[in-house]
Amino acid sequence: MHTVALDVCDEASMARAIVQLKDEGMSPDVLNVSSAGGEFTAPGAGAYHASKYAVESFTDALRMEVARFGICVISVQPGGVRTEFVQAATAANPRARYKVGAAARLLSLR
Repeated sequence: MHTVALDVCDEASMARAIVQLKDEGMSPDVLNVSSAGGEFTAPGAGAYHASKYAVESFTDALRMEVARFGICVISVQPGGVRTEFVQAATAANPRARYKVGAAARLLSLR
């Protein structure tokens, strides 16, 4: 779950730093980069989707909490981008594409 901790903790740290700029007389806004993956879940990508759902939830809560200070909080959700990432990642280990997702592995530990 390092993915969730990385995404959410980094977003929270950055938001804290930006909100502190308000105390210095600036008028900051917060822009969190999430993903369309925060709106749906696909097999084999549970940690990724959990992370993006968490970023979306954090952004929504922060938006409500700092609105009274005039700070705008938005989330950008880029969609899919066609790359050769998966092909390159599995080229070194062709069996990697057949591995079961993390969520399924956790369920099999019972």
